[in-house]
Amino acid sequence: MKNNFLVKFWRGDIKLWISYWIFGVLLAYPIFFSDLFLATKFNIPVGILGFAYAMFWCIGTWRAAKKYTGKPRWADLTKFVILLNVIAFFGLFVASYVFSLMFALINKF
Repeated sequence: MKNNFLVKFWRGDIKLWISYWIFGVLLAYPIFFSDLFLATKFNIPVGILGFAYAMFWCIGTWRAAKKYTGKPRWADLTKFVILLNVIAFFGLFVASYVFSLMFALINKF
């Protein structure tokens, strides 16, 4: 289990640039498009898969930034971007949930 790539990512043992750019930028698009597809296909709220992935990415990348041994400004900038993402994802998740509830209530009457 120690050599599992996802476990290494979760613990922050992956290089910071891989955690940020590959997991945070490159893989985020297919995850979020899959989230939209699943939400429309199975009539579930948008953001469930995306929110879980975003939290996984934030925690793993934050830990990688803490272990980063290069220039401190890159780790600090990464942590700042993670905080912005957490705020944005939380806001989108709450807004999506509220709109889903409103839509369900409107369709009920």
